[in-house]
Amino acid sequence: MNRVDAVSAVKAQLEYLSQTALRSADAVAEPAGQYARLVIDTFDRGGRLLFCGNGGSAATVEHVVTEYMIRLKRQREPLPAIALTAGSAQLTAAANDFGYENVFVRGVRAFGRPGDLLVLHSTSGDSANLLAAASEAAALRITTVALLGETGGRLAPVVDLPILVPSTDTARIQEIHLAIEHAVAEIVDSYFADEGGGGVSDRQTRLPGLDDRAVLVTGGSRGIGRATAVMLAGCGARVGIGYRSDERAAAEAVDLALSAGAASAWSFPADLTDPAGVEALFEESDRQFGSVLDVFVGNAGIWNERERPIRELPLEEWTAMIETNLTSIYLSTRAAVARLGEGGRIILVTSTAAQRGEAGHSHYAASKGAIQSFVKSLAVELGPAGVTVNAVAPGWVDTEMSANVLRGETRAMIETEIPVRRIAEPEDIAGPIAFLASDLARHVNGEVLNVNGGSVLCG
Repeated sequence: MNRVDAVSAVKAQLEYLSQTALRSADAVAEPAGQYARLVIDTFDRGGRLLFCGNGGSAATVEHVVTEYMIRLKRQREPLPAIALTAGSAQLTAAANDFGYENVFVRGVRAFGRPGDLLVLHSTSGDSANLLAAASEAAALRITTVALLGETGGRLAPVVDLPILVPSTDTARIQEIHLAIEHAVAEIVDSYFADEGGGGVSDRQTRLPGLDDRAVLVTGGSRGIGRATAVMLAGCGARVGIGYRSDERAAAEAVDLALSAGAASAWSFPADLTDPAGVEALFEESDRQFGSVLDVFVGNAGIWNERERPIRELPLEEWTAMIETNLTSIYLSTRAAVARLGEGGRIILVTSTAAQRGEAGHSHYAASKGAIQSFVKSLAVELGPAGVTVNAVAPGWVDTEMSANVLRGETRAMIETEIPVRRIAEPEDIAGPIAFLASDLARHVNGEVLNVNGGSVLCG
């Protein structure tokens, strides 16, 4: 091929790629925009991007991860994105030891955590190892995006956001996938720049009065507690996390809080139904915060998934529920009050079950109803000392505690009973808690803030 032929061939290939990109633009623009929003939301809550891809897609994945690390090196902690690709040695080990289809599962399990975003690259959409990774991500409550070919394969229906490129040409699909990733990275980069180039904590709206405040959140390793700790961390607070037993989840919550911008973050295990456990937690708080506490969020509690009609409710289950949900709140709030000064905040988490009752869950509803009366009493008692006491009453929230119930047809049925037609995420509850902890709520006292999408309307 002479020089002229080579130039013509390159030009033809570029024109063909351009035409393919133009044909794809209308089809992928909307889902790609949703993808960009997911990336921004992931970084805003302190999460990371995890990428998986086979063959040629593996090269795309590694390129994109490198791009994010370069683009965001001044705005993010190290490793804003991780490529879970596998070299030949890893693939051999996978095939020999635990099956090729599990190679990405192990990566997701090792590095993934709730709040992250998993991005899968596949031209066919039928790779067994990517399907297994998507399933593992769902179990870990990690949102999944998949960039695919026009058919979508078996991956399209099992991920949260499929992006289908209208082509059957494998090379062209991969090229468009890379172009989409460049576009999304550019949008994310521009978002950082527009927000002044700050980290996660700088991009989050900082509520007044929370910077450098000492905050203790019980039940803080998962669900609403974790989301609250991370949100308050993003407002510049110093965050302590009390948890019962899941050390790994607590460590992840601390990492998320630090990534979100916490001035400091720590965790401590404690059984809050035991006065000795409460004493140990608050002694740790004294060591970390210097015997001063500004905000106490009482969130620790349990719920009975299995319905228990009153005739079938044994005393031991009633007692366990009351001790875990109410006695623990009494003990921990009493300890917090001894450390709260003027301007202090107490926010306790109750439930819509306290307001409307819940058949088959009378002991749960009773424990949460008692908390609301406790809040009103303490608001009057502690108000003169400059300490406000309020509650947040969530409806259905998509957490590990309710995960088994919120599946399939049951979830769809529950959603139809909520006027906004969606089940809350933990962050939807964390926001109102953060508001009550801030100076914006300095004149709010003795209130129960209902966060249920309109499912229970209380006057």
